[in-house]
Amino acid sequence: MPARLARRALLFGAGSACLLPWSVAAAADKLNIGGGRGSIDFAIGDSRVFRTTGGFKDWQGFLQVDENDVPRSTVQVTVNTRSIQLLDTQQTEMMKEPDFFDVEKFPEMSFRSTGVERTSEATLKVTGEITLRGITRPMLLTVSVTDRQPDAPAGARYARFRGEGTIKRSEFGMTKFIDVVGDNVAITIRADAWRWGAGYHFLAKSLHWMTALLVLGLIAVGLWMVDLPISVTKLLAYAWHKWIGLVVLALTVLRLLWRSYSPPPPLPNTVTAWQRRLAPASHGALLVLLLAQPVTGWLMSSAGGVTVYWFGVVQLPDLVARDTLTFEMLRATHHQLAWALIALLAVHVLAVVHHDMVRRDGIFRRMWPFA
Repeated sequence: MPARLARRALLFGAGSACLLPWSVAAAADKLNIGGGRGSIDFAIGDSRVFRTTGGFKDWQGFLQVDENDVPRSTVQVTVNTRSIQLLDTQQTEMMKEPDFFDVEKFPEMSFRSTGVERTSEATLKVTGEITLRGITRPMLLTVSVTDRQPDAPAGARYARFRGEGTIKRSEFGMTKFIDVVGDNVAITIRADAWRWGAGYHFLAKSLHWMTALLVLGLIAVGLWMVDLPISVTKLLAYAWHKWIGLVVLALTVLRLLWRSYSPPPPLPNTVTAWQRRLAPASHGALLVLLLAQPVTGWLMSSAGGVTVYWFGVVQLPDLVARDTLTFEMLRATHHQLAWALIALLAVHVLAVVHHDMVRRDGIFRRMWPFA
């Protein structure tokens, strides 16, 4: 009885994915900025003796702009301190040393807004906190906004921002040469803000995560069951492996049907050209493997003379006649495709980690069901 209930629950769960509610659009505009379409420049020194300028090449930021309630808007920027660059190579290397940015110990600096105030139709006052060398201090940015396009579609430019502020480097433990150079550091941020790439529909997210969890289970069970001795446990493991594999096949077909009706949202403009070419190819290969694995398993059962009863209820037709050579060929193919799937999944996960934790460009949040 428990096994029968489990089978019915799983079948119900697979089918109910189609009935999940539609997502609700957020009220605020989500925008992204970054080094690819903007700059963070600074000028060190306020004396007549010495003044130098530089910038950071690698940085990412996110804005949430609420036109109806501006104080609810937020800004967050993260800078890779290793990407600092001055005109002089020697100065650049000096800025990376412990007396200044200490990039080995503090590879990132960040700004997080605590308040946004509209001061005119095209200017804002953004108060927040800057964290540098592990020290957090308040900072004020005066921001001007130009070329606003509030109706810009997802993945297009929304507006151009220019923010200016000043910090004292002594407040962050950078006091070397302060008597000669001075204490003030003027910071200027120029950025084209692009509307956040639209997220996936809730149904697409549901199908994706159901498939992901089931595939991980299939891989774990598949690696475990092959070395089991002949027993009831092994027979049940193989049966559940087939049944869940066919659920994955059904979910993948549903995903393809949904993609034909509702194509994936466009990638944000922070994604590089080679990533744009590689992403659809890798996703396509994953979908092909998710179709091929259950089908080769079904074919293998047929060639081995074992009729598949889906969850012990629905008898599926034998796709090929019983034949030992065909069975061995299909078994080898099934195993090879399994390892190819594992490798491609590993690359997929590493890409997700890179986008979410290194580039922080919001790619993962497009598919995360709670975003």
